Amino acid sequence: MALDCVSKHTALIYDRGGITRMFQVNDIAQVRYDRRRDDISEANIRIAARFCYEQEQNLAQVAPERHELVLYRGRERVWEGPITRLTYTSSALEINAKDVMHYPRGTAMEDAYDNAHPNTAYAIDRAKLILETEMARKEAAEQLSYPDLPSYNILDHVVYHQTPSDARTARVTPAMYRTVWEEIDDMAAKGGIDYTVLGRAIHIWDTSKPLGTTRVLTQADFYSELAASFYGMDLATRAIVTDGEGNWGEAGGIDPYYGLVENLETAYDETEGADPPTSAEMASQAARNLVGRNPVPLVLRVPDNSGINPNGTLSMSDLVPGTFMPIRMRILIRDFNQMQKLDKVSVVEDAKKETISVTLSPATQPDELAEP
Repeated sequence: MALDCVSKHTALIYDRGGITRMFQVNDIAQVRYDRRRDDISEANIRIAARFCYEQEQNLAQVAPERHELVLYRGRERVWEGPITRLTYTSSALEINAKDVMHYPRGTAMEDAYDNAHPNTAYAIDRAKLILETEMARKEAAEQLSYPDLPSYNILDHVVYHQTPSDARTARVTPAMYRTVWEEIDDMAAKGGIDYTVLGRAIHIWDTSKPLGTTRVLTQADFYSELAASFYGMDLATRAIVTDGEGNWGEAGGIDPYYGLVENLETAYDETEGADPPTSAEMASQAARNLVGRNPVPLVLRVPDNSGINPNGTLSMSDLVPGTFMPIRMRILIRDFNQMQKLDKVSVVEDAKKETISVTLSPATQPDELAEP
């Protein structure tokens, strides 16, 4: 291994499906990858020109949308997914890839899915039905035309974390309205679920639940300075959702300490192209809008992309988006404790160093709650 190359990570090229190994990429100048909650993650490796020539026969085989990039950190397989772009310059070759959610992103929903009342379902069950139906349909069509095409190999690796208290849905989506990923991503935005990709596994769970919990973290675990803020303007004791036509649903009421502080929002249409939302649907949305708003929201702010000690007690297996991270610290005259949720982890390694950074948010704060 050359002195001006990475030492902690190894990159390999696989055929579609991540089963058939083609070759290892040697002498990599830089490795970058991330893991994200409710989004498709990315990876990138860069090979300097002089090392490209030494691996010309192998690297010339790589084809976007057919081959996959697999990354190891030591012996741990930390990231994988389809290659989506190759960039050649006089100084280097860059290989870019997306995680395996890229496959549902390129899969249209040929069927309609109707969960309007009284046919409501758990949101996770709906996501499962769509993902399994459409990906199986797509693979069957490919195999019928070209039996030698390798499988996408994702359905056997999807993990559905289900509990009896998971969110339900009354969504209706017509045929050919969205891709599979667009529907699941929209459900993550306003339908009560979260998703992330860890290696080849797609994890889907209720947004109010953790995928796991780490040990208590303190200021010593971060390279950036943490801050604590109370946001009075985000307080609400009663949430109301209206359709703008004189119909509404509500949750909450008068608080014995704060009194009555109301939040009024227009209903989003959960039943795409169908009837307007019902009172029950709007009441359900109002209940979700009230989460994290009473008492006055406290935010322990870990600046986005804050560096975390890569040699500490947390391992890459701990750094999974959706994992809860309890944070405890004292700032000035007050002690603060808050459960935070890991939203994103980014890893960059070059010949000089490895940097691991994280983005967190309060676990009880709705995703759409913006800081004033």
